[in-house]
Amino acid sequence: MKKLIVFISVLALISFAACAFATSGGHVNPDANVNTTPAVDYEPAPEDVTGSGAVGLIVELIEPDFDTPSDFTASKILLPTATANKVAVMTNIKVNVKNHNNEPVTISFANYTDSRTTDLYAFIEAHTNVDPHKAGEFSAFECTVSGNVLSFTVDKPQAFFSENVVVLATAKTVSSGGSSGGCNTGYAGLLLLAVVPLFFRKK
Repeated sequence: MKKLIVFISVLALISFAACAFATSGGHVNPDANVNTTPAVDYEPAPEDVTGSGAVGLIVELIEPDFDTPSDFTASKILLPTATANKVAVMTNIKVNVKNHNNEPVTISFANYTDSRTTDLYAFIEAHTNVDPHKAGEFSAFECTVSGNVLSFTVDKPQAFFSENVVVLATAKTVSSGGSSGGCNTGYAGLLLLAVVPLFFRKK
């Protein structure tokens, strides 16, 4: 009987661990509050949009004040943390990225003056499956703002470009109550419970 309990516990440990500690793919919370109305009046000029990375890389501004994509919904947003439950769109910028040669690309927007620069991410919808990114899902890339220049790095640009909309948005945890969908910290507690029977196994 004890061997059976140990076997079941090991299976639970493996299945819960994959979800509790997975970070590369992000976390989906279908109950997250998503405000898609842009909160920042920011329209960069063509010369404000630049990129660095591969030799010959070209990053072009297509439209500075684009509409929030209709499929930017909680079920398709990969949040940067397991507890994040509130997303607020700052602005949307459509760009064209060429000659990235499948190398990491850093995109910068100059003259970004909004004060809300913490918990700020560039959410971009993947067009193709390139692990860990999946087509139809919005991956989050952390933004930094220095000297009014907002920058972020896309690790696998081949999943997202050439043309695409960059959704600049904050992603925060507004309360500790309730539960979040997808992979979350609740699984960590279940994982610990799954380990308990192992202590009763005879050496």
